[in-house]
Amino acid sequence: MAPSPFRLLFATAALLAGGLLSARENFITASAIAGSDYQRPKDATGAPRPESYVFSEGKFFEGTTVDRGLEKATFTGITHTLAASLSKQNYFPAADMASAQLLIMVHWGTTTVYEDPQKDINQQNLNDAISSYNASVDATGKADPSQLNMALGNKETAQESTMGAINRNAVLLGYAHHLEKARKESQPTTEEITMSNELNEERYFVILMAYDNQLRQKEHKSRVLWITRLSVRSPGNNFTEALPALAKVGSEVFGQQLDDLVRVKASMNPGKVTLGETQFTDTAEPKKAPAKTDK
Repeated sequence: MAPSPFRLLFATAALLAGGLLSARENFITASAIAGSDYQRPKDATGAPRPESYVFSEGKFFEGTTVDRGLEKATFTGITHTLAASLSKQNYFPAADMASAQLLIMVHWGTTTVYEDPQKDINQQNLNDAISSYNASVDATGKADPSQLNMALGNKETAQESTMGAINRNAVLLGYAHHLEKARKESQPTTEEITMSNELNEERYFVILMAYDNQLRQKEHKSRVLWITRLSVRSPGNNFTEALPALAKVGSEVFGQQLDDLVRVKASMNPGKVTLGETQFTDTAEPKKAPAKTDK
């Protein structure tokens, strides 16, 4: 369902108001889903039994902003970092493709947002149209609304483009279900505004999609077992330092089904990643949350 004009206008104002807050804080967001028939056997201690995997190179999303750090990131380097975190959920590299239980496809990059190239001009045109309309009404008691309607139309078109980019990023990063749920409220909620702010800003991400490799080899069928999506804002950060933080949050949720988005406050510095308290976007009880880490 498309957002109403009221919601478009309100959301645009909220995005502008939320910009300063998002610029000061980094939150890693994790979306983790698993197939209903994906059940890992447990050992005597309750830990999931080991499963083997091979990596497969997915798509690189370069975005629209020149980012030399992201451009220099290699698939080998990314998977090396992810492998250490996967081992914490008892996922280990297979000796070869034939024996691997899982094929984990990795996508990475940065999201793309919409920036209105005529933003300042459109705003000035709208201000001028409103002033002209009001002046005419004051002077003659009537006014031609055509200029005002055109200016409002240009403004609304830009807002719709912004919302379109937010919706695309919501699907990519695993926000879509949660954003749709929030939009069903009669008024935009704090959570909807938070998600919209995050999705309207470029975000680094890695997405792991685990397939049943044995089924793929024997029956040539594609069956997704689980998907984990991890992201963090890119302005003020670089991908090389962000990746270990993303992987650290992922180490707690790989292969799991979480009903909520997990949001963890993070501080990223060279050689050190500090993760704060975990937050959840909804009230549903999660299966597992990332633990507070300072390493």
